[in-house]
Amino acid sequence: MANALPQAIGAQIAQPGRQVISLSGDGGLAAPMGNLLILRQYKLSVKVVVFNNGAFSFVELEMKAAGLLEIGTALDNPNFATMAQAIGIEGIRVEDPAELKEAIQRTLQYDGPVPT
Repeated sequence: MANALPQAIGAQIAQPGRQVISLSGDGGLAAPMGNLLILRQYKLSVKVVVFNNGAFSFVELEMKAAGLLEIGTALDNPNFATMAQAIGIEGIRVEDPAELKEAIQRTLQYDGPVPT
């Protein structure tokens, strides 16, 4: 958990001419969220897609498999796009599935980091 964005940063630094996309759950982005500052600092063009389901879903799955109750896995998330904008990088929030295609196109065309 929480390794997609740090690995994407490493991949982008190693291959600066290639498009790098990080796919994270909300918990997987919230844990290393400070790494968004690295994107800004080094002007890395990593695109960050966040699946915001309000839970540490992988942890929930492991707990269920072990026969445990899902306790402490719910998340009360901030607006990740607004947080990205607050630190000076583009952020796009999608709440309506009908808007997803256009948001992904905007994300990929933007010259710089974009949490979507």
